[in-house]
Amino acid sequence: EELTKKEFLVISDTHYGSIWCQPSMVNTAVYEAYNRGITDVFHIGDITDGDYSRIRPIHVHEVFLYGATGQLDYVVKNLPKYKGIKYHAIAGSHDQTHLFNYGMDLGSEIAKRRPDFEYLGQDRAMYYFDNCKMEIFHPGGGTSRILSTKIQNGIDQMPSNTKPNISLRGHYHKVYMASVRNILTLLCGCNVDQSSFMMKNEIPNMMCNYFVTIWYDKNGDIQYFELNPMI
Repeated sequence: EELTKKEFLVISDTHYGSIWCQPSMVNTAVYEAYNRGITDVFHIGDITDGDYSRIRPIHVHEVFLYGATGQLDYVVKNLPKYKGIKYHAIAGSHDQTHLFNYGMDLGSEIAKRRPDFEYLGQDRAMYYFDNCKMEIFHPGGGTSRILSTKIQNGIDQMPSNTKPNISLRGHYHKVYMASVRNILTLLCGCNVDQSSFMMKNEIPNMMCNYFVTIWYDKNGDIQYFELNPMI
């Protein structure tokens, strides 16, 4: 009774517009969140598949929606809507290609057209439950076959006075939990099937969303948590 409880849904790497995207997986997770009375859904980037045609010509054959406008319209129309649910999202590297190619900040445009969508910024943001600080991060670079490596290398560089209490990390399409420097860290799975690039490079692709429940004290320190993955 001295702690505050918070439950939320985490989704990541939906890659809307890709021929491998799995919108029904997103729909199922958000519908379950609605039935559980969850009001906060966090999206950890790569909302769309972006446009890599200038540097990877084959990409035009890997999307069913080409360019920024088509993918934006698809997200606005198909991201599930339920009364009381609010999305809190960052943009990932795939989303940023629309800015490079067309001058469109995808996250800002979605927020203009969806009142239930809060855009927190490109790649990284901090979100607070009272004094409990949560990092939402879409890093860059390739994946590691040892899942803890990227987490440890990144968190080891953090100055002590900037550390969050919990860190949600997308991009790698991996399912993994760790506690590093007393930071509860989750690598977030994806909502897209394995691409030809990942298949050729033998990179595992883990499709998963998380239902997370935390109990934190008045200082924001997490004392208990439950992790319920929907794989």
